This record gives sequence, C-alpha cells and structure tokens, in this order.
Amino acid sequence: MQEWPPPDKPTAKASLAELRAETERAQHEKRRLDAVFQALPSPMVLLDPEGRVASFNEAACRWLDLEDAQPESGARGDPVRCASSIGRSVEILLPWVAPALERLRQGARDGQSVLTERGQPERLSFLDTRIFPLLGPTGAFEGALVVIQDVSALRDAAETQARTASELRGQLREASCLNRMAEALGRPVDSVEELLANTAAALPQCWGAPGEVVARITFDGQSSQSSDQNVCGETMEEPLSVLGRSRGTVTLCRLGSAQGFLPGDAPLLSSITRQLEHVLETRLTLTLLGQSEKQFREFFNSAADAIFIHDPDGRILDANKNAGIWLNLPTESLTGTNLLEFVAGDDREAAAAHFVNALRGTP
Repeated sequence: MQEWPPPDKPTAKASLAELRAETERAQHEKRRLDAVFQALPSPMVLLDPEGRVASFNEAACRWLDLEDAQPESGARGDPVRCASSIGRSVEILLPWVAPALERLRQGARDGQSVLTERGQPERLSFLDTRIFPLLGPTGAFEGALVVIQDVSALRDAAETQARTASELRGQLREASCLNRMAEALGRPVDSVEELLANTAAALPQCWGAPGEVVARITFDGQSSQSSDQNVCGETMEEPLSVLGRSRGTVTLCRLGSAQGFLPGDAPLLSSITRQLEHVLETRLTLTLLGQSEKQFREFFNSAADAIFIHDPDGRILDANKNAGIWLNLPTESLTGTNLLEFVAGDDREAAAAHFVNALRGTP
C-alpha cells in the first residue's frame, strides 16, 4: 500500500511554514536595506512613476527641512514635519530634478546627473544630483531614486586649485619676463637711444608673439618702437619718471583682434617700467657726475691759484699745476706729502689748528 502523502511532496503545513520563513527573510532583508538607506549620509528620495515623493532617508529629511521656505513651521529635521513631504510633486520639492525625471519617463534608462546651485547668497550650496531609474521585472519604469550630494567643498577646492595654478603660471611668466627684461636692460650700450631700442624690442616677448604686441617707449622727445605696425586694438600705458620728473611713457599695443590684456598685465608693465627708470637714472646720474667732474677738472687745472686737495690729516691727495709752480716742485711729487711740511716750523702748530677748525667748521 502506497504511503500518503508521498514523502517527497511537502504537506500544506510545511509549505505554509516555508512561506512564512521566506516572508520573514524578505521582511528582515527589507528592514536591513531600509536601515542602510536611512543611515546613508547623502540625502536620498524615492519617487513614484508620477514624480511624487514616495519615501526618503533621514539625511533627506534634514536637507528637505533646510530647503523649506517656512522655517517657523517646525523644528529642523522633525520626522512629522518631513512626513508632510510624502506625496508632494518633485516639481515643487526638487524642481531641478523634474526635466531629468521626464526623460526617464520618456524611455531613457541611463542615470541622469544635474549640477545646480541652491540656497541663499550667504548660504549657497553647489549640488550634484543623480537620478536613477527603478524598473520593474518587465523593464517598465516604476519610479526613480534621487541622490543629492553637496559638492560645494569639492568645487571650492577645485576653484582654489585653479586660482593657485593660475597665480603660479602668472608668477612664472612674470619671473621669466623680468629676467628677460633684466638681460635687455643690463646689456652694455653706447647711448640712451640704444637702451630704449633694446627695451622696446624685448617687451613684446612678455606678452606673446612679437606680431601680437607692439611696444613703444618715449623719453625726452626720443621714441623707440618694436614694430612699424600701428593698427592698435587695446593699449596699456605706464608713465616714465626719471630723477623726479615725468620724462615719457611706456606703451603696449595689442594688434588687431589679438586677445586683450589680462588683469595682471598692468602691474607687470609697471614693474618693468620701474626697472627701466632705475637704469635710466643710473645712466643719467653717471653722465651728470662725469660732466661735473670734467667741469671741475677744467677749473682745477686752469685756476691761477695753487689748489691742494688733502685728507683730514693734511696729506695731499691732489694738486693743480700752479701748486707745483708755487712750491717749485714737480706737481706729481706732491701727492702723499703732508701740507705741514711746507709750513715753517714756528707756524706748524697754528696751521694744524687751522686745519682742525676748518674740518669742524669753526673759525
């Protein structure tokens, strides 16, 4: 007689027990996934197929609360208050998500990404919002998961890095330019005209190709230009002052439609102009000193009187021709001799006192 029911077939009781166990496992897995969903730090919002809020995690509750336009209506992060967002349209709650959600409803199956700024000017956030489609067993669209990430710190870091890189490039360019200009200004020249020509020729190299920028320097009526082209677009000019007087200008000219000057270009031109002023002042000062020395020598050598130049101790450093004639000695032999040697012995003490008083400026 065959056993009934057959041993390899489950009883209704066994099937019910397995179903209950499977249900409990599914509920446990749901609770576990929900706990993970709630604990995730990024705000997450589940949307139904119509774009209404179906659920959200605790981070989204806090974030949605901060976005609420009526902060006096409840405490921040209040679950009861946040629950009022259930069923609200994404067009009201997350308006920047609506276009991406519509693309998913129309058949797009790739995750969508939206970058946007939100908040008040004093508390502006830069958000990276990702929208992922939720598909059923048949591939039908059943909703979407919205993940919001505040990337303000990353954007600020990227902007800071970009500014730092830009500043570094500017500093390197400035250092290279100033070094090139120092070489041009330090080159031996025979005249101011040659100095101005060298400087004008070197200047455009700091601002790109020579065909894009023309440099013109005017000084005391003289003018030197790096190119004969005069079809200027944007210009930049710096006054040239030497020995306390305005003596000319240093001008840069962008040709035609060439890119305009940058904010850091004016300080760079000013720095180069100061270098040129220093070189011109040094050269003119040496020229004036040379002229003064020449004039002094002409007077010194042609004077009818005997002239001695001596140190505080009375030792002769230089003497003119008439000094040698007056002492009846070769002028060259007087250098290094003490003037008191030519004073009578009885008068030396008085002569020495006279030297001392003269040095002190007293009678």
